[in-house]
Amino acid sequence: MKRKTFDKIVTSVGALLTVFLLVVAALANWGASFAAGSVSSQLEAQKITMPKASEFAADTDADVLAYFTSREN
Repeated sequence: MKRKTFDKIVTSVGALLTVFLLVVAALANWGASFAAGSVSSQLEAQKITMPKASEFAADTDADVLAYFTSREN
C-alpha cells in the first residue's frame, strides 16, 4: 500500500470518527436535558419537593448516621 493511500484512509477514518463522536455527544447532551426536564416536570406535577441541605438538623443526621454505622451487615 502506498503512503498516500494510507494517509487518505487514516484521514477519512479520523474525519468519520470525529463526526460520529460529535453526533454521540449531541445526542447524549439532548438525552441529559430531556431526562432532567422530565424529572423536574414529573416532580412538579406530583407536588414533590426536596428539602435543602441547610434545612436538615445536625443532630438528626448524627442520629441516623450513628444508627446505620452501629448496624452489622
